[in-house]
Amino acid sequence: DSETSEQAVQSSKNDESIIEVEVRKPISSDKQETHRKLQAPDDSDAHEPENIYTGGMYYQKIGSNKWWLRFMVTQKVEVFLQYIKDNHIGAIPDEVIRFSFQDPVSGRIQLNIFSIEQKVCRGWRIEPHKEPLVLSKRDADLFGSKDLPIPPSCLITVWAKLSCDPEERLRHPVTMDGIDCDVERIYISRFLEEVETSNTQVTCDTRSANISLGVLRSNYADLCKLLKGSEPTLNSLTNELFAKEIIDTNIMIDIKKKGINGADILLVHVIMKIEGNAQHLYVVQNILEKEQFLHDIVEKMKKEGQT
Repeated sequence: DSETSEQAVQSSKNDESIIEVEVRKPISSDKQETHRKLQAPDDSDAHEPENIYTGGMYYQKIGSNKWWLRFMVTQKVEVFLQYIKDNHIGAIPDEVIRFSFQDPVSGRIQLNIFSIEQKVCRGWRIEPHKEPLVLSKRDADLFGSKDLPIPPSCLITVWAKLSCDPEERLRHPVTMDGIDCDVERIYISRFLEEVETSNTQVTCDTRSANISLGVLRSNYADLCKLLKGSEPTLNSLTNELFAKEIIDTNIMIDIKKKGINGADILLVHVIMKIEGNAQHLYVVQNILEKEQFLHDIVEKMKKEGQT
């Protein structure tokens, strides 16, 4: 009887284990998912082990059927949420994962978007802004400090090419290397939007951007002189342009190393970035006009761009 009882208990434990695995299994649906939003930990998570990190996907609309997708990693969830609120207005949170780095010292997470087996849905484009898509544990740990006020992230542009008859929905798997996680893959997921814009509007936006860029070029010398006269302003603009993905990490470091002489580097790369891109131009204008002594040049850019 004792042996039979022990077997029954063991069988019961096995059954519970099986049930637990089944409950945790992700449920897929052909309908649009209601994604879990990234939230600050509640009391039950207050004593989470230090090696647990949070990874989150955020979409930011930048045009008709076009989005920026950012994958970010952090341990400081509350600081991260405040950063998103302050710097990425309108960003839409998507799937969130919790994981640990396999290498506790110099760990890295790599996102794998493309594979031979999995083709991107017809008519959709997924364009990483860097390759490989890697984030380090070191940068995740530094986020929130004066050395790294911006969360480490991978930026990807996702868009539908209407001339290629895109499928109604993009659902593309992304696998991850370098981490231990219950989730095997996350998905880039977007639905095709109805478009009512005309080619005339696109042409007008491009023309306006080119005219405004011409004003910026013609005032290059004056802008450079003004920025060299105020290193704090130069540093502030550099930080904001970096936060808005107008300049990358290497350019920001180069500018700060050169001090006031970094003004030339900043302006050259800003012009290269916004050339032919109305969206980037508007971002730069909004940043520049915050500085009172640059206000007149920005107003001129806007006025001539509207004529």
